[in-house]
Amino acid sequence: MRNIMNRIFNTFLNFKRLLKYLLQRPSWSSNVRVIEWYKIFIASIWVLYLALEIEQFKRFASPIYKFVSNYDCLKNIILFLYENRVIILLVLTIPTILDIIFKKVSYKKVSYKKLDPKLFPEYDLDDYPFQTHLVEFLNSPDSIHNVFWLDGSWGSGKTFFIKTFFENQIYKKKEIYYISCFGIKTREQAEKILINEIEKQSIFGNLDFIPLVGGVFKWFFKTVGTDLMKRDSIIIFDDFERVSYVAKSDNPSDYNDLLGYIDYLSENKRFKIIVILNSEEIGSAKEIIDNKFKLNHNRMEPTEEVIDNILKKSKLRDDDLGKILSLIFKIYYVDADERVVEDKNKDSKVKKPSLREFQKSLEELSNIIESDYTTNRLLPYFGRKISNYIVDCMNGRMGTDSILVLFFEFFNGIYEVDEYEQFYELDSYFHFEMLEKFVVLSSLGSLPTSEEDMYFDYPQEPIYYFQLLSCLWEVKLRNLFISKTGHKVYYDAHDILCGRTKGCLVEIYYDILNDRIKNNYQVINIDELKDAKCQNFIKKCLPLESKGQITINHIPLDNLIQ
Repeated sequence: MRNIMNRIFNTFLNFKRLLKYLLQRPSWSSNVRVIEWYKIFIASIWVLYLALEIEQFKRFASPIYKFVSNYDCLKNIILFLYENRVIILLVLTIPTILDIIFKKVSYKKVSYKKLDPKLFPEYDLDDYPFQTHLVEFLNSPDSIHNVFWLDGSWGSGKTFFIKTFFENQIYKKKEIYYISCFGIKTREQAEKILINEIEKQSIFGNLDFIPLVGGVFKWFFKTVGTDLMKRDSIIIFDDFERVSYVAKSDNPSDYNDLLGYIDYLSENKRFKIIVILNSEEIGSAKEIIDNKFKLNHNRMEPTEEVIDNILKKSKLRDDDLGKILSLIFKIYYVDADERVVEDKNKDSKVKKPSLREFQKSLEELSNIIESDYTTNRLLPYFGRKISNYIVDCMNGRMGTDSILVLFFEFFNGIYEVDEYEQFYELDSYFHFEMLEKFVVLSSLGSLPTSEEDMYFDYPQEPIYYFQLLSCLWEVKLRNLFISKTGHKVYYDAHDILCGRTKGCLVEIYYDILNDRIKNNYQVINIDELKDAKCQNFIKKCLPLESKGQITINHIPLDNLIQ
C-alpha cells in the first residue's frame, strides 16, 4: 500500500514539475513554452497543408506513403487526417485566432506591473523611482518620449533589472527585441541583428529546419524586415557605450549612426525603445543625446551606493554602528543577483532583505542607542540590547542566511572546501577565525596592513567582511564567538578577552593596523601560543617589521615563534 502511495505521490510531483516547465518562459523575452511550441506546431501544419497541394511534393511524399501503407493502422490514420485536413487544421488554428482576438480586445486593459517588492525590494525605493518611470513609459499608449534611457555604472545591475522586469510580467503585451551594442557602429549592423531577432521570435522563423522552406522564410524576413514588427513593440539597446569594441569612446561620431537608427525606430516606426548605458563612458556624446532626444533619463545607482545614501539620511550617519549595519546589508546584497537566480533554479524562496528593512533597522538601532545612552557616555556600546541587535542582524534576523553561511559559500566557491570538512572551529573566537581566512584569500599570503591594501588584493565581498570586523572591533564588540552549530555568531559579555590567547593576537593585529602598539600584552597561559593555529597567525598575520617591537608577558614576540 505504501509503495502504491509513493508511486502516486511521485507521479503527482513529476506532473507538477512538467506543468511548471511547460508554463515557464525559455527566456525573459519569450512567451511560455507551451504557447511557443503550439505556435510552431500550427505553423508546421500549415506549411505541410500547403505543401500537399504541390504536385512535386506529392511525388516526393509518395514513397513514404507506400511504405506506411504496409501497416493498416497507420494507413487508416493518415487517410483520415488527409481527408479531414481542412477541418482539423481549422480546429487546431482556433486557439491561435482566439489568442489574437484576445490580445486586440484586452490590449488597453493589460498593463505592465512593478516587480513584487517582497521578492525584489531593492527596486522599490521612493528615492530611486526608475522602475515607476519604466512602468509609466511602457503603459503610455502614445508619448513624445519614445526612448527610455536607463543609466548606471558598470555592475549596477541595469541589464539584470530589465530582464527580471520583463521575465516577471504575467502577460507579454508586446514583442521584445534585444540588441547588444558591443561592437556595433553602423545602422546596417544594428538592423541585421534586429531582423535576426524578429526571425527568431516569429512562428515561421522557427521552421528553418525544413529544407527549402527555411531558406524562403529567411529571404522573406530579410526583405520585409522591421515592417513585420507590431507598433509599440519594445526594442532594447544594451551596452550603448561599448560601440566599436572600445572600452571607452569620447568621439561623438562613433555613436551618430546608432543614434540615428534609434531616432528612426522611435519617431518613424513608433516603437518603444529602451537604451541601457553608462553615460560616464561616452564622454561628449552625452551632449548629443541631451540635445537630439527629449531625454527620458533615469539613473540606476549600484545597491551599495543606495545603502550609503540611506545611511547618510539617517541619525546614525556619523556612527560606527550605522556603518556596521550598512556593511551587513552590503554583504547580503553583493552578488545578490546571482543568488536570486540560484534560488529560483532550486525552487526555493528568494532570501534577500529589503532595503526598506535597512531603513527600519537604522531607526530601531538609533532608538536603542538613545535609550541606552544614559549612564555611561564614554562607553555607550556595551549595552546588552545594542550588542544583541547587531549580532541578530549578523545572524540573519531579516530571514536571510547568517553572514557566516554567506562567507562559507563565497570561500567554498573559490577553494572548493568539502562541505563535510569543518570550515571553522566551533565555539572559537570569531575575529581570529575570520582574520585567519583572509590570509588564505590573499594572494600575498598575509593579512593587509591597511584597508587600502584590500582593494588591490581582494574581491568586493571579503572587503566588506574585513571592514565589518574592523568596525566591530572599534566599537568594542570583541567578545564574539562561533556557536556550536557553526552557523551563528554569539556575544559573551562576561568573557575576559584580554586573557584569551587568540583574542590577544587579534588585538595586536589591530593595534599594529592603527599604529597604537602597547608596551606589553598579557595572556593567562603563554603556552597556548605554541598551538599551530596561533603560530600560523603570528607568522602570516602580523607584519614582520613589527614583531621585534611586541612583547607578550614581557617576552619578545620573535622569541615566541617556533
